[in-house]
Formats: sequence, structure tokens, C-alpha cells
Amino acid sequence: MVQPSSTAVKRLRASLCACLVAAGSVQAQNRDQLVNHLGEAEAASAVRSGDFAAAARLLERHAKTGDSEAQYQLASLYRAGRGVPQDDAVAFKWMQAAAAGGHVKAQFNVSKMMLSGRGTIVDRKSGISWLKKAADQGYSDAITLLTETTSAVSSEIETATKSPEKVKAQPPAAVVKSGRLPVQSMDADGATPGGRPSLIEAAWRGQIKIVAASLARGADVNVRDTIGNTALMLASAAGQLEVIDALLAAGATVDLANAAGETALMMAVNKRQPAATDRLLTRKAALGTKNAKGATAVELAVKTCQPQIIERLAANGADLKILSQSGETLLMHAAQTCNEVVIIAILHHAGPVDAIDSGGRTALWYAAGRGNVAAVRALMAMAARADIADSNGETPLIQSISSDAFDAVALLLPVSGNLDRQTKAGNTALIYAAKAGIAKVIDALVTAKSGLDIRNGQGFSALMIAVQEGHGAAVSSLLKAGANRGLRNKNRETAQDIARASGHLKLADLVK
Repeated sequence: MVQPSSTAVKRLRASLCACLVAAGSVQAQNRDQLVNHLGEAEAASAVRSGDFAAAARLLERHAKTGDSEAQYQLASLYRAGRGVPQDDAVAFKWMQAAAAGGHVKAQFNVSKMMLSGRGTIVDRKSGISWLKKAADQGYSDAITLLTETTSAVSSEIETATKSPEKVKAQPPAAVVKSGRLPVQSMDADGATPGGRPSLIEAAWRGQIKIVAASLARGADVNVRDTIGNTALMLASAAGQLEVIDALLAAGATVDLANAAGETALMMAVNKRQPAATDRLLTRKAALGTKNAKGATAVELAVKTCQPQIIERLAANGADLKILSQSGETLLMHAAQTCNEVVIIAILHHAGPVDAIDSGGRTALWYAAGRGNVAAVRALMAMAARADIADSNGETPLIQSISSDAFDAVALLLPVSGNLDRQTKAGNTALIYAAKAGIAKVIDALVTAKSGLDIRNGQGFSALMIAVQEGHGAAVSSLLKAGANRGLRNKNRETAQDIARASGHLKLADLVK
């Protein structure tokens, strides 16, 4: 629904405020400061709206310009899966970009992601480097973690330099056969200083000789660390193929799950390891297992836009016709962030291209809403219909206008059917273009014979919306096309009245 509002920057801040407060990522002590920063009325409106998807679209637009705060907040949305598919790899990309821009919280968070291997490979050296940058700026959490991390590294070095006979071995624990609860177990070689069984540590690092020696001494091949990871899981995540082969040969159980419900296959998929994925598929790794968030391996592959792995999983029987609770298909998820190669890979195995979710949205609708021109092009090549509107009456064309994706607009406009179709709120594509202030879209719609003076449920025409938003170029385009200056809204206001009330005096003179 197109509503009167202030500038694009304020809309970004309002949506972001709503997103952060609703998601719980704004701490209570910071909320008053945030409300004061945005203005009480605007902040209250944003909190009530809670429109995560809109916030993500606005943030991405600003993130692409190099805005480090937008990059940090967008990364946070991807990490939490708020308004966008949960995607640690994309979260890491934006978090790293924000860190490079000097954002101290991003520097702290990107260091943690590198140290834990979330969204990227484990890189302790780079992780500590980013941690030092954040600590140098006086960030207290970074200072604390840096102290703990460097202390742990020193402890590991000290232990590693001791002779083997002086290092006390831990007794082996009972074999863990199944289940996904955290289990604290030690192998025949004891544990590392951090508490991780040495077989698991060596497997993750690709130290095949140590792995082989541990197995030869009778180490439990399915030993777990404190969060339920096995050696096979971490070797798969790290793509350590020799280690994977050795563990499988020693009888490692393929389908064990850790505390998060993740199997070795899921971890290989999440970390973009196609060769490791193949190794596990040859051992008939279970494809229907769901992690704690309810996602299967193929869903993870789609969320991380991996066409090769999607094809591999599908060829081995993975179900690509899975629906979320709201009826979203994997194609809909892919349409938001993935390229045409992924779209085509899914369409070869998934359901109809024009399937709709509980809100009446199609894959094309999602692609247009995210400004994903490659996906729009691929879906249209597969004969996706552009005239299907969602439950609010918004079409893919309207979504592409809202996402400021002119290339998508150009593709959709000729096949969108009735351009004067109104949403439930009475808005047309032209009104949306006026709201966004995109003169070239207005010109294209006018050329395509879109109705100039159609009014929405509040009686606002495209011209009224344009003057209210202060979009001079849009106002000029509408006036040039012959928009009626004398129309009145339900409050009996003309475009001139609205311009004056909004403080746009030059536009008031232009539309008098």
C-alpha cells in the first residue's frame, strides 16, 4: 500500500527501526536513543509495521552504495532470516563489506564468523586480525574476546610443544551411536586444550596422518565434541576429502546429527563443498533429514544458490517440491537472490513456474520484489505469467517499481496486462512510480497508456503523491503528460494544497 511518508532515507530508517526492534536485536537500553534519533512519530510507525522484507530491500539498495551501516544491518537480517532467506554466506559477504568500511560492530561480528566458520571457512588468523581492529576502536566485547582467544592460542602452543609422554591422556568414553543432543566424549588420543577430541580437531584441519594414527589406535570414529559434531561432519564442512574417505572406510556413521540437527551432508552443502557432498551421497546420506530450523540439505543448497549441488542432490532423489508452512516453494526462495543458472536447475525438478504461496505470490513476484533481474529474465523465459497479483493486488510489475529495478520494469511492462489494475488500496503501477519518484518509469507507463488521473482509496492521484514526496522530476513528467492539477483527494486537497502542506513550495507553484 502506498502511504504518504517522508524521504527515502527516513523510510529506510523507519523500516530498519521496525525490523530491529521486532527482531529483538535492539537492546532495551538503546531503544529510547533510537526513538529520539528517528523522531517519536516515525519510530512508533516503524515499530508497528515490522515489515522485514521492505527493510531488507531498502537496506540492500543503500548497502550497494557502500553504506557500512546498511551493510551491517542487512548482514544481520540474513543471519537471522528476517525478511530474507536465512543465509550465512550472504550475511558474511555484507558483514565483511561493513567491516572493511570501518564499522566496529561489523568488525567484531566478522571476526566471530571467521573464527567459527559461519558463512565462510574457518580462518583464525584473519578472524583475530578483525578482532584486533574492533578492539583498537575500544569495543569492549572485542577486547574481551581478543583476550580469551589469544590466551587459548597461547595454551595450545604450550601444549603442542610438550613431549607426548608429558601430556596426560583422557580416558575414552562410550561410543555415541545416534541422536542429536550435545555429547561430551573423548577419543583414545584425549582432547585438545579447547575440549575438542583430537580426532575431530585433526579431521577439521585435514591432518590425515594424525587421523589415520588415531583410528589405528582405536579412537571412536563417531566421537563428538561438546555440541555434537563428529569428525566426519567437520571434515565435510572443510572439504577434507582424504580425511572423509578415511573416516568412511573406518565405519563413520553418515547420518548422525549435531545439536543443531545438522548432518555431515548439510554441513558440506552449507560450506559449498560439492566434492564432499558427492562423497556422502555415494554412501547414501539421508536427503530428507531436517535440521533444527526444519531445512533439508536441498533447501540449504537453494538458500545458498548452488546449482551444481542442487543438481547432484536432485539426481540422488532430493525433493525439490517442498513447501514451507506458508506455501513458499524452493523456486520462490531462489528467485529472490539466485541467478538464472540456479532457477533453471530448480525448474528441471520442481513444480509449476506459476505456483502461488498463501499470500498469492509467485516466484516472478518475489524476483521482481528483490530487483533480481536475472531471475526475472529466466522465469519469463520459462513462460512465467506477469499478470498474477498477490492477495493485496500487487503485481510483479508493481514489485519491480518498488525495488527500483528499471531493467525488470522494462521486461515486465509489455506483458503485465491491465496497467490500470488497482491494488486493494486503490494504487496503480503509475502511483507506485510516482511514490518512488522514478521519472523514467513514469514516462514508460505513460507511453504504454497508463491512466494518469486514477486515484487510490484516499483519493490521491499519481501527481498528488509525487508532490507530497517532493519528487520534482516525477511531477514534471506527469504534468508534461497532462495530469489533472485540479483533482481533490478525500480531504478535499488539491496537488497544490498537498505540496504546500508538505513544505514543497516550488512544486506548489509548479502545480497551481
